[in-house]
Amino acid sequence: MRTQPQQPNTDPKHVPSLGQAAITAEREGVTLLQLNVEGLTKAKINILEHLVSTHKVTAILLQETHVIDISRLKIAGYTLAAHTESTIHGTATFVKQTAKWKHMATCDANSETEWTAVEVEGVNVINVYKPPPARLLKNSIPTFSSPCVYAGDFNCHSTTWGYSATNHDCAALEEWASASDVHLLFDPKQPGSFCSGRWNTTSNPDLAFTNLNTGPRPRPNWQQYTRLVESGSKKLPDPKSTNLNVAYSAFCQLLTDAAKKSIPRGRRQHYIPTWDVECNNHYDAFVSAEQPSDAASKATDLLNCLDKKCKKRWEDTVKDIDFTHYSRKAWKIFNHLTGRNSQSKPCPIKANSIAGQLLANGRFSNADKNHARQVKQECSALWKAPGPDGHLSTPFTIQELSRAIMQLKSGKAQGPDNIPPRVPQAVWPQMSNMAQQLFFILLPPHGDAEDLAQSQCYRLAKT
Repeated sequence: MRTQPQQPNTDPKHVPSLGQAAITAEREGVTLLQLNVEGLTKAKINILEHLVSTHKVTAILLQETHVIDISRLKIAGYTLAAHTESTIHGTATFVKQTAKWKHMATCDANSETEWTAVEVEGVNVINVYKPPPARLLKNSIPTFSSPCVYAGDFNCHSTTWGYSATNHDCAALEEWASASDVHLLFDPKQPGSFCSGRWNTTSNPDLAFTNLNTGPRPRPNWQQYTRLVESGSKKLPDPKSTNLNVAYSAFCQLLTDAAKKSIPRGRRQHYIPTWDVECNNHYDAFVSAEQPSDAASKATDLLNCLDKKCKKRWEDTVKDIDFTHYSRKAWKIFNHLTGRNSQSKPCPIKANSIAGQLLANGRFSNADKNHARQVKQECSALWKAPGPDGHLSTPFTIQELSRAIMQLKSGKAQGPDNIPPRVPQAVWPQMSNMAQQLFFILLPPHGDAEDLAQSQCYRLAKT
C-alpha cells in the first residue's frame, strides 16, 4: 500500500495491498491494488506499471495523488475511471482497458472524506481516503449493494488492526462497518502498510472492507430473518404490567427461533480438512468401479491423495508458525499436539453472589429501625414523585429507542438473554412499537420485571 518516497520497495512479495484487497476480490474475477502514493510522480507510475503487469491487476486505487491536472493521471494499459482533484489530497481509480466498468458516484467537492465508486466486472469498488485531521462520521462513507469492496487510506487507529490504541474515528468506522454489513480483511502476520522513517515503526492506516463471501462459512439471510420475525410478532402477547415477564420471554424466544433458521451457526457435521474436489473425483471413481481390482486401485489412489494433502497441510502449518506478530495459532497447535486443554474454566463466582455481597455490605447490624423505616419511606416517596426534569420521567419515544438501538456496537457482549445487538437491529422497524410498550411498563410506577433485573459475569483476558 504505502511506500517510502525515498526508497520504494518494488519487490512484488512486499506489497501488502495484494495480500488484503486483491486476494479476496479475485473470487469475483477482479484483482485490486490499493496504494497511497503520497504524490504521483513519473517514477512511481513506472513502478506501478511493473506491479500491475506482474500481478495482472484489474483496478488500481490510489490516494494522495496531489494532482489537479487530469493529463498527469495516466497509466499504460489502464483507463482513468474516477478521481478527485486536490493539491494536498486527491484520489484516482484506474481500470484495465480490457475490463468492463461503469462509473457510479463521486463525493462532493467540499466533502472531508474523499471517495469514488466504480463498478468493475460486476463488483462495486469504492476508493476511500480520509485525511488525518478530518473526523469520520457515520454517513461519511456511502453504502453500496453486494458485491462491493471498500479500500483506501482510512487513517483510523485500532488495536484490531495493529495499533497500540484506539481513537474516536475507529469507533465510527466500526459502527459504519456493522451497519453496512461488511467485514475487515486483515492478517496480523502481514507487515504494516505504512513504515515511518522518523519513528522506525509500521502501522496500518490502509484498510479493505468487503461483503463478499470470502470464506467457507455461509452468510446470514437477513431477509428471511426479518420475514420470520414480522410474521411471528403477530402472535406475541401484548405486554402489560401483569405479564411483562411472559411477554419479554416470548419476544426473546421469537428472535432466537428466527435467528436459528436464518443465521448459520455451529460447525459442519461432515467436514474433512483435506477433502476437496480431487478427492471427490477419486471417491466417485471408486464407487462406480465394477471390478474388484479396479475398486482396489481407485481406493489406493484416494488414500494416496489424502496422505499427500495431509502432509502438505502439516508442512504449511509448521511453516506458518510465527511468534513475532501472532502467537495464538502457534500455541493452539502446541496444545493440540501435547493434549493440554487450554479452555478456560467457568467462573465459580456468580453475579447474584456479588450483588448479594454488595447488599450485605450496606446493612448495619445495630441500625436504628425507626430511622431506617423513615429513610425508606422518604426514598419511596421521592422515587414516585415527578422529578424537576420532566424529560427523565416521561415515557420513551420511538425516536429515542431507535437512536439507542442503532448506536449499539456489534462487538458488545450479550446479556442473560443471549441476544447480540445485531439481532434486534435487523428487525427494529417491525418491533419498535412492542419494544416501546415494554420499556414504558418498566418505568415507575408500573414496576420492573424480574427477567430484566438480572446480571451476568464475563471473564476478560488481561491485556
